[in-house]
Amino acid sequence: MTKEMFENAPLDRKVYKVFESGRELASRQFLHCHIKLFALGDFYVEVFYVPATNKIHKVDTLSLDEVLQIYQNQLDISGLLK
Repeated sequence: MTKEMFENAPLDRKVYKVFESGRELASRQFLHCHIKLFALGDFYVEVFYVPATNKIHKVDTLSLDEVLQIYQNQLDISGLLK
């Protein structure tokens, strides 16, 4: 599935695809959401979960630059520099 196909899919299909094929990389909290970052093929996806409602609120794609900016303190890239 391409990034464009993923972005145009309905929410339930996005969630299924992420949990079926995605690789969890990091997580964070923002306001009332638990947010998990996944690698899915050649792009990145954030899944926003709201515990109060026990529902996934949204699923967004991110560019590599956005991932590095948001998760810079959580991702260890030291192995890439050797």
